[in-house]
Amino acid sequence: MNITLDLVQTMGLAVVVLFLGRYLKGKAPIFQKYFIPAPVIGGLFYAILMLIGKQTGLYTVTLNQGLTDFLLVLFFTCTGFMASLHVIKRSGKQGVILAVAAVSLLFLQNLLGIGLSKLLGIHALLGVSMGICCYVWWYWFCCCIWSII
Repeated sequence: MNITLDLVQTMGLAVVVLFLGRYLKGKAPIFQKYFIPAPVIGGLFYAILMLIGKQTGLYTVTLNQGLTDFLLVLFFTCTGFMASLHVIKRSGKQGVILAVAAVSLLFLQNLLGIGLSKLLGIHALLGVSMGICCYVWWYWFCCCIWSII
């Protein structure tokens, strides 16, 4: 059975999944201890349900993708708004290690971007912008290879 949802139904399902994640986060202390966001918890639950449906052949759900690009830009724009020194202090040693590792890897990613841009013969600033803007190095590499071809 294939269930196809329109835009309004897709957004309604997203809200239900969000509230389910909030409910599960309140019931399981491990989610609070490790700062796992409610949307991630609800989304993982939804993904498991979809996996079960697809693997058993009982059901598939087709969602409307009309707002995908807009919502992805909104999400990645707002991701850093919750970061603060207060949150890092509250998370203790693990939070500090994570913050230092994340910032260090950002610098390493930019150095890699500069190095690969020099290697491929494109401007270094383009390498930096692709390093910052793209979280997966594979896409950056594909863009550089595509420009050579």
